[in-house]
Amino acid sequence: MKTDKLTVNELFSGIGAQVSALERLGIPFEIKHTSDIDHNAVLSYAAIHCGLTEELVNTYTDYPTREEMARELTEINLGYDFQKNKPYNWYRFVNSKSKELEKYWLANKLSRNLGDISKIDKLDYADFWTISFCCQDISNAGKMKGFKLGSNTRSSLLWDNIKLLKLAVDSSNAPKYVMFENVKNLVSKKFMSDFNDLLDVLNELGYNTYWKVLNAKDYGIPQNRERVFAISIRKDIDDGKFEFPQPFDNGVRLKDVLEDKVDEKYYLTDTMIR
Repeated sequence: MKTDKLTVNELFSGIGAQVSALERLGIPFEIKHTSDIDHNAVLSYAAIHCGLTEELVNTYTDYPTREEMARELTEINLGYDFQKNKPYNWYRFVNSKSKELEKYWLANKLSRNLGDISKIDKLDYADFWTISFCCQDISNAGKMKGFKLGSNTRSSLLWDNIKLLKLAVDSSNAPKYVMFENVKNLVSKKFMSDFNDLLDVLNELGYNTYWKVLNAKDYGIPQNRERVFAISIRKDIDDGKFEFPQPFDNGVRLKDVLEDKVDEKYYLTDTMIR
C-alpha cells in the first residue's frame, strides 16, 4: 500500500533535529528545502541525513568550477560570521589543494540548503514548515535584545519566515502545518507581548496556533531542557483536536548515557572552578 510522504521545508535546519524526529516516529517524508548559514551544521546535516562521506566528496564527478562553487556559497551567506559581521571567504580555497570547497558545496547541494533566510525570495510548497529560529536575542544566556519586527537582531530573522509564509498564503501555496520552536524565555514576561503579536499575525494568515512549554526530561531525554513549541494548523483543515504528547518516563537517566572514562582535557581546571 502506497503512503503519501509528508513534504517538509526545514528552516534554521541546523543538523536536522526535526528530520530526526520524523525518522524516529516512522513518518514518511521528503525534504523540499533546508535553510541555514552555519557551514559546519550544513556539513553535519548532509553527513547524518544525506549520505555525505569523504569517499563521496572524492568520487563525485559533477562539480562546477571552483570559482562557481565559491560564488554560490558566498551568495547564500554560508558561513557568515555575525560576530565579525563579515562573510566567509570561500574564494581562499579556489587554488587550494584541499577539498574544502567541494566538501561544503556538495553538503549544501545534498541537503538542498538555500542558505540565508533573508535572501530567499520564495519557498516551494511543502505540507509542513519547521522554524527553529535563532534564540541568541531571547535566551537568558544572551543579550536579550528581542525579536521585534525591524529590530535587526538575529532572533528577528523570524519575520523573514513570516514574510515567506505570507507570500505562500497569498499565492494559495500555504503549508498545512508550521512548527515554531525556541527557548522557554520566548513566553516570559519580557517577551510575551511580542509572542502574542506573532500569534496575532499567524491568526490573520489563517492559522490556529497551539503552544506549550515542553521539557526534554519528560519525553525520554535525561536532560532538563525546556523549549516552547508552537504548532500552527491551517484553519481550513484544523478540527480543533490537536493535543501535545503526554509526558512519559522511559527509565533512562543521565548516568546511563555518560562515559565511564573521560579525558582530563574535558574537566575544568582548578583556576576555572575558582
